[in-house]
Amino acid sequence: MADQGPGLRRAALLLSGLGLLIAAYLTVLHYSAAVPLVCSQSGLVNCERVITSPQSVWFGAPVAGVGFAWFAVTLVWWLRSGPQAPPWLAGVRLGWAALGAVTVVYLVYVELVELRHLCLWCSALHVIILALLVLSIGAHPSARPPS
Repeated sequence: MADQGPGLRRAALLLSGLGLLIAAYLTVLHYSAAVPLVCSQSGLVNCERVITSPQSVWFGAPVAGVGFAWFAVTLVWWLRSGPQAPPWLAGVRLGWAALGAVTVVYLVYVELVELRHLCLWCSALHVIILALLVLSIGAHPSARPPS
């Protein structure tokens, strides 16, 4: 089944690629002190405090690395979309985007309540993930007007 338009797919591919790049940057930051952190390191916006917190690691992997994997899968699924996509893909993509959005809610809670600091790079990823959820909803066959 085709998505509602090539513009929607292009937007999703662009956002997925951008998210992949930002998540890669944050993952490299996690492992290398040689990479400069381009973000505020004082006040409410304190990327260093967020990305070096104990909450920035899940099961031994940096949260940014998990985000990188999420964006890689998202990118592949949007690359597979289009007129020749299998019918199940839109539903799986929507479920995957919803999982990302739930994770965003949890991570924003951690930043605001537990850490009391925000990371602008993380916030950019959160906005991208929520935008991808909106695009996934718009691309779902149930969002199409009846013919």
